[in-house]
Amino acid sequence: MSAHQDTAEEITDRLRALLAEELAILPHEVAEHVAALGSIERMQLAVAVEDHFRIRLALEDEARLVSLQDVVSLVQEKLRDGGAAREP
Repeated sequence: MSAHQDTAEEITDRLRALLAEELAILPHEVAEHVAALGSIERMQLAVAVEDHFRIRLALEDEARLVSLQDVVSLVQEKLRDGGAAREP
């Protein structure tokens, strides 16, 4: 585990940049767009988040990606737990 633990603000900033690039939108539009994602877009979001943060999301985690704050919370949880997906 690294000595530095990402704060919610740092994760939010990183997610805004990542998702703005992935969704081809401006960073300040990310929160609005995350809330409107369809299932395929949500899956693409999950893959991008996994790759960027080097974490593993379970299928049920994808359903939790409803708002930007949900994504931030999930990333924090996974980083704290060492990045692994929870076993069923």
